[in-house]
Amino acid sequence: MRLYYPDVYFVLADGRGVVAEVKGRSGLVLATNMVKWQVLRQFCEEQGYGRLITDGRHPIQFYWQ
Repeated sequence: MRLYYPDVYFVLADGRGVVAEVKGRSGLVLATNMVKWQVLRQFCEEQGYGRLITDGRHPIQFYWQ
């Protein structure tokens, strides 16, 4: 078990929250990061937050559960 702290949490003008994780392209496919993002997805759904995973230039979309 490990603690995980996402890179950024920001609040939109309408009050909604978004959790953002920024990784270089080489880190996007690492198994440890994919596990983090599974947990991040679940946490954001439970809290009602949006989530963004990006390489700093483009949003990354994952279609796995």
